[in-house]
Amino acid sequence: MANNYWLIIVVFLHAIHCANAQKYNGNWDAQITRFEYEGQADSVIYYYRLKADYYKQVDSLEAWAYCYYECQFLFDTEKRALSILDSALHKKWRQPRTAAEAEAFSLIQASRGFYLFNLGNILGAIQAQEAGLFYYKKYQFRDFDALEYFFKPLIANYTRLGDNEKARVIFQMAIKGDPSHGKGASLAGLYNNIGLTYWNEGDNETAISFYRQGLNCTGAEPEKIALLQSSLATSLIESGKPKEADAWLNKAILTLTRLPLQKENREAVCDYLSGAYLTKARLLRQNDRIAEALNYLQRALTSGLKARASKSHRDIAKIWIEFGAIYLQTNKPDKAIDAFNRAINAVIPAFQAQSPGDLPRANQLYEENAIYEALEGKADALLLKYSGSSDRQWLNTALQCHQLAAQSEILLRRSLQYESSKLGVLSHSRQRTEKAIRTAWELYRLTGSDVYLYKAWAFAEQAKAAILLEAIQRHHFQNDQANGDPLFATERRLRLQLAFFERELLLQPASPSRTEWQLQYNGLLDQLAATERQITQLYPAREAYRRQTDAFTGSDIALTRTTMPGYAVVEFFLGKKNLHVFCQSPSGTTNWVQLASPDSLGAQVRYLLTMMQSRTAMQTPGPYLALAHQIYTQTLQPALAPFDDKFDKLLIIPDGWMAFLPFESLLYEPARNAAWSQVPFLIKKYPVQYAFSLAVMERQQQLIIGAKRNILHLAPRFRDKQRGLPPLLGGDEEVAFYEKQLLDDRADYETLSQQAPLYRIIHLSTHAGVDSAGLLPRVELYDRAAYLPDIYALHLQADLVVLSACQTALGQFKAGEGVMSLSRAFAFAGAKGLVASLWTINEAATAKILRHMYEHLATGAPKPLALHQAKLDYLNDPTVPAFQKSPYYWAALTYAGDNGTVKIKGRQGVKCALLALLLLSGIAGVIWYWKRR
Repeated sequence: MANNYWLIIVVFLHAIHCANAQKYNGNWDAQITRFEYEGQADSVIYYYRLKADYYKQVDSLEAWAYCYYECQFLFDTEKRALSILDSALHKKWRQPRTAAEAEAFSLIQASRGFYLFNLGNILGAIQAQEAGLFYYKKYQFRDFDALEYFFKPLIANYTRLGDNEKARVIFQMAIKGDPSHGKGASLAGLYNNIGLTYWNEGDNETAISFYRQGLNCTGAEPEKIALLQSSLATSLIESGKPKEADAWLNKAILTLTRLPLQKENREAVCDYLSGAYLTKARLLRQNDRIAEALNYLQRALTSGLKARASKSHRDIAKIWIEFGAIYLQTNKPDKAIDAFNRAINAVIPAFQAQSPGDLPRANQLYEENAIYEALEGKADALLLKYSGSSDRQWLNTALQCHQLAAQSEILLRRSLQYESSKLGVLSHSRQRTEKAIRTAWELYRLTGSDVYLYKAWAFAEQAKAAILLEAIQRHHFQNDQANGDPLFATERRLRLQLAFFERELLLQPASPSRTEWQLQYNGLLDQLAATERQITQLYPAREAYRRQTDAFTGSDIALTRTTMPGYAVVEFFLGKKNLHVFCQSPSGTTNWVQLASPDSLGAQVRYLLTMMQSRTAMQTPGPYLALAHQIYTQTLQPALAPFDDKFDKLLIIPDGWMAFLPFESLLYEPARNAAWSQVPFLIKKYPVQYAFSLAVMERQQQLIIGAKRNILHLAPRFRDKQRGLPPLLGGDEEVAFYEKQLLDDRADYETLSQQAPLYRIIHLSTHAGVDSAGLLPRVELYDRAAYLPDIYALHLQADLVVLSACQTALGQFKAGEGVMSLSRAFAFAGAKGLVASLWTINEAATAKILRHMYEHLATGAPKPLALHQAKLDYLNDPTVPAFQKSPYYWAALTYAGDNGTVKIKGRQGVKCALLALLLLSGIAGVIWYWKRR
């Protein structure tokens, strides 16, 4: 009874407290209204806090959130307004449970996104807007303007970030179920932003079509029409139509300058006018009308500052970058440096340049393309200053600019979800990398110091296989953990589901289901990103693994002489103006060769490959032999000359079209005999292996292989010409030893995806190919073809993948990443080493070479040396006809990856074990018999 008494007292007091709080609630509102009228912000905030405390006591999350939401409008600076909204997120005591609660936090996130963008934090704005959109998609609030709050700003911000494909998916979400059929006034701005995504990718024709759709939207606001006109002009300029562009620009400027500025439209009008002036200045600069261009740039700056009320914004940085470009064009390096410093300051306010050589610190960089554009521009200006003074300090500072720009590009690339967007960043990065290497070359020429050679070499490494490197590091982390955490299984499941949609989008670009597939694909990407965040939170080491991909430096390159003993390392960087060849001998001696006319050399290599892939052309050896030696003297010979043959093996990291050339088929000296068996092929002097990049190979060496089974051999054979494919009669004889061989209908995609992760060696004897543009590399299985997305999603634990099929090393070349081939795809999936083919291979010759390769592997030979010796066995085999010793028959197969060994358990070993068991059983039987006697 006593306990009940005290319980009643507590409940009664709590009720009185709540009643008093409710009684004062009206007074709080009255006080808020009064102090707002009097402009006493501190007093208003005091009463909002009282209200918020009360709402927290009664667990009214919706009303509590609105207290913070309303408070934001009391502050005169965006930073202070943002801080009050941030505090709401930090102080909330639980997650929203109802639509009304979620709507309140959705509005808070919308406001946060607005402030973060205005403060220059594009990625932060996106994260806030995505969080708000999540609530909207979950609860579908009524009478809620999601288009203005989320869809439009998200599309614009993803476009600014360079994640163009993501922006287009958000666009599809926005117009889904649109009653105006795409012609509503509210959609005009969306068409502008989508047009910009295609402009970002250089597809001005598609961009123009979207701008014109926006101009046809009924009842669009005049400032939106002017914005579309200005954007249209930008694409017309780049399409070579300056007069038409100028006409549209003039219309846009006239419209915007005539609009009365009011509180509601001031920011937008000034912003759009600033952009139109900037485009006008670029057009005038192209026509060398410099004075007029500077005048319009000044107008752009004035309007931009009116729109932003701050000089710290990416749009202001873009204007200063254009100032810098004009000063570069007019040979005014000091003014250009000042302009680029101002651009950097606009996006990194803490950077205050006191002298021309000052640079921001690495820890001040973040995900913003204006940062690396400004740093690249400053590097150009410093080079111009050097050319007038010959002071090497300007070259050194220019090189530092490029190093910081590279770090900024990496940060931006990491923030992007879609591979196409990452490749866009890498493509731009490659153009800047060529400038960085040329700067380092000048310093190397002046000083002879290896410091600059290794810096340039590190730049060349960054321009290759960056996405592949990240994937290998992901496998490295997962293989090291191997603890059965279901999160890893979830990650793999999501990647498999993503592969399905990637494949369908790739194969059916005109499907009526395409939009729905893109939306589902985007949803899976979001789930994958959330899963990866969970993994990173639980396993902080994951981030350390990922960051190791950024840390491959000149010192790491130098150390390859210890990790690759006996190897001369040769890496190519193919620029527009020069071919750079970086070399290091086993003793650490280095060489850097800069070769002119890469286009001429490229034509020679393509002609050589045409001959090499033709049995008919190979019947007349003379032209091939002469050209193969000539290419050797232009590429490898000058690079390797200082080493005096003091190396045993060659590791080659090719670039661009050089990735299609089997260097071992070149001639290290002129051929004195036209007989193929007497030709001095490079393979007869050195074993040659390849790598996607030095960093990739180094990470492949570190991969821990957890597969327990030995060799999986898949050979569909296609005896009944399934899907029109010709039969493969010798594929089942290529593997000397195997643990499991699956032929015909057992060699299907399901088997590959389920069984391949269990084996250390995976051998595919099948058909493969690419389309004429290299866009659709595929490997044929019994039931269907497996495309790149299918292979990316595999989680292999393979020491070696052998692709005994045609053209498995071919694909489209992507600047900054490399050849998007099947061999790269299997490396992406986790293979340490790969044997692949460069053209349509001869079935009988390939079977002979691969059988020899497995025999050498079984003796403990390293993988690249096993293939090398197998080719020599073929060339030295007296039973092989002389004409079949041309490179057409043996040079297509190449090895890329680590240089380790792989454990082979042959069938002979199993037979020996069985014989031993039978022998022991026989002996035991004899002993038993004699005991019985």
